[in-house]
Amino acid sequence: RPSNFKPTPATKTAETDLEDILQEVMPSEILEASKAKPAKKSGPPLTGGETDAFRNQVSNCWSVNVGSRAANVTVTIAMEMQPDGKVVASSLEMVGFEGGNQSDANVAFQAGRRAILRCQKDGYDLPKDKYDQWRNVEIKFDPSEMRKR
Repeated sequence: RPSNFKPTPATKTAETDLEDILQEVMPSEILEASKAKPAKKSGPPLTGGETDAFRNQVSNCWSVNVGSRAANVTVTIAMEMQPDGKVVASSLEMVGFEGGNQSDANVAFQAGRRAILRCQKDGYDLPKDKYDQWRNVEIKFDPSEMRKR
């Protein structure tokens, strides 16, 4: 199941306060906060429950073909979100992968991308007052976590 939901700020230069909070609340294999820090984020940080809820919304639409080589690839997908909780589809990009080769990673990325877009329906249920915290996010799709369910 997808893991490591992490808000990513507009720049990519320093760790966020949110990273420290999220890592205290969630195990590191589930959450990995951004290494970037925006100029100023407004609103309170996301709670562990809010990040869990988002991760669960996405994981409900994610499936792993256990017979494919992509089932051994972990991909990290970055995206921009709109205030209504919908994903800016053109912003979806694979920002990293572990295991397998580029071709396997592309297959895993497409599965994660489909899950993100399929589950958004009318927008993800995220707190509107914390939009600055989740405007840019990264999700790590780790098939080994899916097998633990």
